[in-house]
Parts: sequence; C-alpha cells; structure tokens
Amino acid sequence: MVSIRPPMMTLLGIPWGPLRTWEEASKCFITLAAAIALMVAMSLYLLLRIGPRPVFLIAASLCTWLSMGLQWPQSLTHACATAFLADTFFAWTALAAALLIPLEARTNCSTTLDAVLRGALWAVIISLGAMTKLNFLYFVALIMPALAFLRFRLHGPLNALAAMAAFTCCSAPSAIYLIRYGHLAFENLKASSFGSIAGFYNRPLLSFLAATTRDTPGMAVSFLLIATSLLYLAIRRRLARSRADLGTLVIMIGFAIIVFSATNRQIRYAFPAVVALPFLTALLMSGEQSPTSRRTAAMAAIMVFCGLLVASVPMRHRPDARSLSRCNAVLAAAERWNAHQILLATDSPNLNSQLMELATLFSSRPVLAGTLAYGAMYRLPVEEDFGAMNNADLIVFQDRFRGEPQFTNQRVAQYEAYAQRIGNGPIRITDDMYVYRIHTREQQQNSQ
Repeated sequence: MVSIRPPMMTLLGIPWGPLRTWEEASKCFITLAAAIALMVAMSLYLLLRIGPRPVFLIAASLCTWLSMGLQWPQSLTHACATAFLADTFFAWTALAAALLIPLEARTNCSTTLDAVLRGALWAVIISLGAMTKLNFLYFVALIMPALAFLRFRLHGPLNALAAMAAFTCCSAPSAIYLIRYGHLAFENLKASSFGSIAGFYNRPLLSFLAATTRDTPGMAVSFLLIATSLLYLAIRRRLARSRADLGTLVIMIGFAIIVFSATNRQIRYAFPAVVALPFLTALLMSGEQSPTSRRTAAMAAIMVFCGLLVASVPMRHRPDARSLSRCNAVLAAAERWNAHQILLATDSPNLNSQLMELATLFSSRPVLAGTLAYGAMYRLPVEEDFGAMNNADLIVFQDRFRGEPQFTNQRVAQYEAYAQRIGNGPIRITDDMYVYRIHTREQQQNSQ
C-alpha cells in the first residue's frame, strides 16, 4: 500500500477479501459509497449537536445539492463527483473536521472521560482525512490548535491534556505511516499542486471559473447565496457574533483560496469548500443555537446513514466493463503473439497505463504493461524511451483524437518512426488501435 497517494482508497477492498474478477472489484464502489454515507451521517450528527436553525440547515443542504447533485450528466463536476475518486469522501470528511471547532465551543463536556472521548473523535476524523489526501494537513494545522485552545480555555489544562493525549494515541498509527512511508505521497502532492506536473494542467483563473459556471450553474447559484448571506451579516454587524463559527468559515475560505491559486486548478479539489461553506454559513446565520440532544442527533444520523447505505447497493453496477475494452483488445493481441511485455506509446482517457494495469490484474496470463507517456513530461532523454521500446514485445498506438492530453503525447511521431525501424507493423487490432511487433525481442526469445 506504499504508493504516491495515501492508502485510504486502497483499503476499500478489504471488506470483500481477494478481488479476482471485475465483478468482485466493483464491490469497492459500495464501500466508497458507504464511507461517504458514514461521513455525511457524522456531519449531520455534529451539526445537530451544534444546533443551527432548521430553516438554515435545510437551505444549506439545498445549496450543497445544487452544487454536487443538480448537474448536467455530461458535466465534468458530475463525472468527478460520481467517479471512483476520493474527492467526495474527502469533502465530507473536511466538513466533519471543520465542525469540530463550533462543537467544541458550544457543547459542555468537562469530565475527564468526556475529554478522552472527544480526543478520540478528533483522531478518527483527522486520521481519515489525512489518510485520504495529504492536503488535509492544511486542516490539521489550523483546526487542531483551535481545538486544543478551546479545550484549555473552557475546561482547564488537565482536561485539555487528557483530550490531546487521547488524540495523540488514537492518531499515532496514521502519523507513523505518513512519517515512515509518506515521502512518495508528499512528493506527488508538491508536483501535482505547484510543481512540474501541475504546469501541464494550468489554465487562467477567469477561464477556469467561467468553464465551471457553464459546467455546473447550480454551484454558481450556491456561492451567490453564500456571498449574499455573508454580506447581510456584515451589514448587520453579526458576522463576528460567534468567533468560533467565523474562524471555521475563514479556515474553509482559506482552503478555497489555496485551491484556486494553485497552478493545477481542478474543480474536484474545491469539493471541501463546495460542501462545507453552505453549512458553515448556516451556523453564522442561525445566531443563537439550540443543540439537539445526543440521542436525537444519533438517531437522525443513524437513519440517514442506513438510508444512504441502502442506496449505495446499486453502486455495485456503477463500473462499466466496457471501459477496459481497448485494454482487453491489447491483451488479446498479446496472447495471440505470446507477448509478455507491452508498451503504450500513446496516452488517452480510454487507453492509458492505469487502465492497462487494472486490466492485467484480471488477465489469465502474466503480462507486464508500461507506458511512454511521461518521458517528455519529465524531460527524460528520448534515448531512454527507445531503450524501453527495444525491450518490449508489443508497442501499442492509438489513433489521435480530440480528447487526448497533448502533454503526454509529445513524442508519438518519434516513437512511431523508431517502431517502424525495429518492429513489424503497423498491425491493426481494432478500428482505432494498431501495434508493432518488435524484432529484437522476438530474436531474443527465439535464441533462448
């Protein structure tokens, strides 16, 4: 589970045991939907314990639905929100973490046992977020000092010490993992947000906002309502009535600013702000709150979780096996020619190294699949790519089409010219794919 990303998504297959077929792997969609349902229910419980007015809670829910639910089926936001990605789960986890601050400011948990339980709750939510995406550490750096300060000011140093001790013990496994194995994930975070990889996804801010508004108009309506509400509070001088609520809102706005100022701007990275800002604004609009009892809040959260859990069962059929059709065609060609090493010379949304790796997991014979897509991105010498081509059995090309990323296909012409020199082809295997069989590999196999 050591990779360029934290391991939370990798753990989704554990409840189902070994995943040997496509049908078994599709069960991970149920696990992801259930995890999202858990964080939605957790957020609802925290909100009810804080006690916003029902009308504002309903309005915030509608704003979130406008942003995340009311979308064109072909929209990019819809694709990101419903795909097998961590961003929606991460967004609800970030909301739950943000709500810990107003919860701490309003609920009276002064005994040592209460402090230990509260510290354990902090650890569970913080660990889930940090093990899902590393940019959650932004929330850790701002939320945890606020929680420790509130606990110290409201309940004394010993009570705060007990809460922090419980938090430290319960969050130790995730902290140890990140310290020991997280260096690859930290390097990927830096490169993907502001580093070498991010530059390939860069687009002007105004162009990004205009495209997002066209893609998801409901999100623009939601943010307009939030801005109007905050302006109303500022005019009425009610914005700073609750410093805990205002501080939490500022933390989430700060996260949104970082997302939109990053070199790599993608709307899915802003999902935490999209989900959380309506609810945090609702807390400010509510003014004096009347917290719901623990029992009532727990019952409501359990009902929501069970309802969403039942609704997640059809998600088993969400994966489309046709997404691997081109990869399976490549594997069929490899089996026909007894090829063991496949190299993709082109990169596209429907034929890439990630899909190829997934397809090989369910292949009946061992096949090694690689890609040349990232050589030009990382400015590696083209000779290194030629060396990889010499060691391959099959080199796969896909016809150019409009949706392919340009930055991963910069050297396709050079690759094809070299493949014509060292291989036999082109040989069509589908309407839009062709391969070259490499002479050097065939000669080595025959000599053996």
